[in-house]
Amino acid sequence: MDKNDNSRLGNTLRNFKFGAAAQLLVTLLGFVSRTVFIRVLGMEYSGVNGLYTSILDVLSLTELGLADVVVYSLYKPLAEGNTDRLAALMGYYKTIYHYIALIVGCIGLALIPVLRLLVKSEIDQFHLVLYYLMFLANSVCSYLLVYKSSIIQADQKRYLISKYTMLFKLLTTLLQITLLLVLRNFTAYLSIQISMTILNNLYVSKKADRMYPFLRERKELPREEKKSLFRDVRHMFSYKAGGQLLNGTDNLYISSMISTATVGIYDNYTMIQTMVVTAFTNTLNQAVLGSIGNLNATGSREQKKQVFDAYSLVFTWIATFCTLSLLALYNPFILVWAGKDWLLPMSTVAVICLNFFLPNVLTPVWSYRNTTGLFRETRNILLYAAAINLVLSYFMGVRWGLTGILAATSVSRLVTSFWFEPYLLHKRIFGCSSTPYFLRQGLHLGVVAVSYGCIAGISAALNFSPWGDMILRAVLCVLIPNALMWVFNRKSAAFAYLQSAVLRKLRRQ
Repeated sequence: MDKNDNSRLGNTLRNFKFGAAAQLLVTLLGFVSRTVFIRVLGMEYSGVNGLYTSILDVLSLTELGLADVVVYSLYKPLAEGNTDRLAALMGYYKTIYHYIALIVGCIGLALIPVLRLLVKSEIDQFHLVLYYLMFLANSVCSYLLVYKSSIIQADQKRYLISKYTMLFKLLTTLLQITLLLVLRNFTAYLSIQISMTILNNLYVSKKADRMYPFLRERKELPREEKKSLFRDVRHMFSYKAGGQLLNGTDNLYISSMISTATVGIYDNYTMIQTMVVTAFTNTLNQAVLGSIGNLNATGSREQKKQVFDAYSLVFTWIATFCTLSLLALYNPFILVWAGKDWLLPMSTVAVICLNFFLPNVLTPVWSYRNTTGLFRETRNILLYAAAINLVLSYFMGVRWGLTGILAATSVSRLVTSFWFEPYLLHKRIFGCSSTPYFLRQGLHLGVVAVSYGCIAGISAALNFSPWGDMILRAVLCVLIPNALMWVFNRKSAAFAYLQSAVLRKLRRQ
């Protein structure tokens, strides 16, 4: 195996370039697919699609924690070229993932009788169960070979996975659009999804075998190492399980307390967020994760803090711009795209945007947590948040409906992980106060509020047509928050570090 001698910055830029290109194509195709979906199948099927996705997200609790621990455990043997240990680790993870597929399948089947309590829909019961089984099959298939992509990611070659994802997503979306237009059938739509999930994992598996031929060797981990890894998985599981319960139960409450059709309306907002924004931030995070892991395995405390501050500035800047753009453009866009029947009140939109901002500004904190082993000390924080959310969602949902259910998520996060995790990272890893970090986040949230006030005021004064108003708001979203972010951050050490890194890269080209 050739060691990866490229610079961390070079690997990050390459991973991001391929990831961003792949995500742009996937986003455009996903938008076209979603448009065809809601026009052909309508609000009820959109709601079922969103609800079942949430149920399977909750079922994925059995896997939570493993993927991050897998990548974390591979950084050091990859850096050292220890192929025997790599082969042993991958063999161990293969066994665990197969057990996970079995557990998810069994639990999923056991939940079938509960569906009638969660789904309030006009679709007949037979088809509701059939669609659920197809969602379950897709989820189970995704676990069988996915473990081999971890070594490619840990080796700072995430861009390869992005290329394969782009190829199969292109094929999936084109086939699904064609079948929707020709057959107008949800079953055919889901069949394509299952087939492409299997083919994608098979292709990545074969590629990993060619890149790392030692994976074919059978090596055994010592019993004590298995116990240590399992302990790390257990710690990460507790954390991730809390996160999944915190984020994945909203649709269950909405469907059971309001209606499954309302899930379909809300799902359009989350779809836009996921395809256009969250997918971009995830692409950036995945691009740098391998380099962050390498840094945390070899760098000094000062280097780690310097890179964290720069990384955090990039993510907070993006989160601020994207949160403001969503807040200002959500309803104008959905109005011209899907029509007024698909709109939510601005109070609900504001809560949706807050639920986007809070976890996204924490992404750098999570990246450092996962690559420093700090997940052992944060394992229960999101379980506490999830427990608070489960209670608050019910009572706030009864009082304020959809807005209350979604606001419960923000409140639960603010009183738990949002303050605790940055505090712990700064104390244990950097050895300094976290106060400046929180002051920066408050400042940037203020930028969102001020920018939206300006945009809403200008929009109301000019009173353009729906298309004209959307274009005006889009231009203002680019100009106002980015200007304010530059003014507030241009003299910071993190901004200077980023500027220097980019200039060095440009001089080499």
